[in-house]
Amino acid sequence: MYRIGSGMQFTLEYTLRDETGAVREQRLGADAVVCTPADGLLPAGLTRALAGQGSGYEATIALPPEAAFGPRMENLVFEAPQENLPAEMTLEPGSRLRAPTRNGNFSLRVIEITSRGAVLDGNHPLAGHTLYYSVRVTDVQPCTPNAPQPDKHQP
Repeated sequence: MYRIGSGMQFTLEYTLRDETGAVREQRLGADAVVCTPADGLLPAGLTRALAGQGSGYEATIALPPEAAFGPRMENLVFEAPQENLPAEMTLEPGSRLRAPTRNGNFSLRVIEITSRGAVLDGNHPLAGHTLYYSVRVTDVQPCTPNAPQPDKHQP
């Protein structure tokens, strides 16, 4: 039986709950995520917890913020002036913006519209939360050039 590790691709079903027990995401059946340990699709702590496991593995894995999406950082919440916001977009609380950086795009969420612009939050929506992943590994296979590409979904 193959085990999750370097050079392996695996299929994972999961239900993600926060510390209140609220379901934040589910990837079951046809929506299961196909990934590799190195692709960064899963939080690092979850990838570490799955290392060495094979098909059929089931568990509930608790991840503190540091092992999941990091602590909430208040310095990533700021007010952006109107002239720095996209004119072509109607902004409202909950809207998402992408800000270009040297390393790709940085995601920002609109928290509040103000008279001068908008309050934006650069934290991952799950930053600062202890997360509980109920997981089931449904397949583990060696990566091959003809294998399906990993799902690019971000929890």
